[in-house]
Amino acid sequence: MAPPSAATESKVRTAYGKLPLAFTPNAGLMRRRVRYYAEGAGFGFYFARDRVAIALTKGKRREVLHLSFLGTRANVHPVAERPGPGTVNHMSGADRSRWRTGLRTYDRLRYRNLWPGID
Repeated sequence: MAPPSAATESKVRTAYGKLPLAFTPNAGLMRRRVRYYAEGAGFGFYFARDRVAIALTKGKRREVLHLSFLGTRANVHPVAERPGPGTVNHMSGADRSRWRTGLRTYDRLRYRNLWPGID
């Protein structure tokens, strides 16, 4: 099969960039501390119990910003809200035991009661 033309690849990248942001639960594909993630063309958001990582990529350059919630209540963690319309499938490599299919997506995440009265 021939690789896609530059025009086709450009159209696919443009369409991919217009997809709505969707939060997906970590199903063993990333570090255990990541509870949910959202990825797109040139970015990734990774949500752990007490922090968020924002990764931005352009070409071969990648920068990551880590945000921690200082002085928060104990047992803080992200909660998925509003199930989205789609699902996510990860089928990489020949080892099917590592494939993850039908992962539910969500439109919103919330950290409840980070501080008194603040979500």
